[in-house]
Amino acid sequence: MKNTEKRLKSLRKKIDQADRALLRALGDRQAAVQKIGILKAKTGMAPHQKARWARVLNAAVKLGKKSKLDPVFTKSIFERIHSESIRIQKKVKKL
Repeated sequence: MKNTEKRLKSLRKKIDQADRALLRALGDRQAAVQKIGILKAKTGMAPHQKARWARVLNAAVKLGKKSKLDPVFTKSIFERIHSESIRIQKKVKKL
């Protein structure tokens, strides 16, 4: 049992590190989204760019498959990220 506990602790540490890296990456992404929102607002562009979104989602699903992630899972995560990006850009546009 002691060996199992050590292994679990080690694996959980890896998960915790991955979670921190994921949150840092999402924060960096959100900062870029906000800057894009400002540029779009200044030029009158709509927050949602349909063709760009299609490319992003397709690339994410393809990359996710290479990482052995279920495409439905990847699509779901990126749809949520995209929804938040649009919300941020709309908020910037109102300022």
